Amino acid sequence: MGLVKRGKYWWLDIRIDGKRIRRSLQTTQKLEALDKYKIVKEELEEKYRKKKAGIRIEDFKKQYFDWVKIAKPASLRLEKLRWDIIQQFFREKGIEYLQDVKVFHIEQFRSFLLNKRKASKATCNRYLQLLKTAFYRARDWGLYESENPVAKIKLYRESKRPQSLTKDQVEEILKEAKRISEKPLSKAQECFYDILLIALNTGMRRSEIMKLKWKDIKGKELIIRGKGEKWRVVPINGTVKKILERRKLERQKDQEYVFDIPNRNYSGIFRNTFKRIKKATGINFHLHQLRHFFASELLRQGVDLQTISDILGHSTYYVSLLYTHTTKERQRKAVELMEELSSVDTIEDT
Repeated sequence: MGLVKRGKYWWLDIRIDGKRIRRSLQTTQKLEALDKYKIVKEELEEKYRKKKAGIRIEDFKKQYFDWVKIAKPASLRLEKLRWDIIQQFFREKGIEYLQDVKVFHIEQFRSFLLNKRKASKATCNRYLQLLKTAFYRARDWGLYESENPVAKIKLYRESKRPQSLTKDQVEEILKEAKRISEKPLSKAQECFYDILLIALNTGMRRSEIMKLKWKDIKGKELIIRGKGEKWRVVPINGTVKKILERRKLERQKDQEYVFDIPNRNYSGIFRNTFKRIKKATGINFHLHQLRHFFASELLRQGVDLQTISDILGHSTYYVSLLYTHTTKERQRKAVELMEELSSVDTIEDT
């Protein structure tokens, strides 16, 4: 193989990494064929080398974040920050192409996060989930041919049941939130108290409240666009009704959203406000805890799990179980119910 003649014409006949490649050099003259052979062979080897190397991480970054911008805009800012750390780590390891990232490098990166950046195990999981999604997208788009290296890494086990708030803690948080909203440092802080009250009374997620539009209010109900673009209906109680009526009176012309806040999709929009609450109350609070408190309180009041699940927008009430919390008092009363059985006379076998 190499330069071969077939009939009148000379052909290139070579193997590159086991793959046989044949090309007509379209000449009957051997000297001319030799010159063409060298040129075509070099072109094919270069083309295959680039294909084998795949896409550069820097080039893939642009394509990936064009997709994130459309698919999950709320995550864009945070994912970009995390990607910069990921890319810097790979750059220091001399890794330029996506194809060169191996399972060993992912394990090294996780160790780097834990030991050098002092990241929590939960944060490490978020980085690895970002990488796993990125590699799967690269495969789907035909930019990466190997197995996903992150798929072989077992994530750290996380506690699925979040820290619950007591009624007293919720009252403390609301009092401080009201003070913050009365003397706000930003538009987000001006709306903060109302947002907390809506979260507390509907179980809505932060992103759902921020996306709430005036057109989504239908009588005594809210039409909510939730996770995965799933729609659900949430009833309005008296507290939420008063908030919406007051904000409607304050509404500016052509204001589409109930809470007209710049950068509404930024996940860290209330980060500094949460820090103020922690400083004032000592409570490590985040907005999603009110969703859990809402579910636990409804359960305590005797509302069935299916109804709670429907309001929260969970696909199954098993997910809602993670949002509910019990207390020592309720546990004590539960086991005391069994005392009735203990007091029943045993019927002897006859």
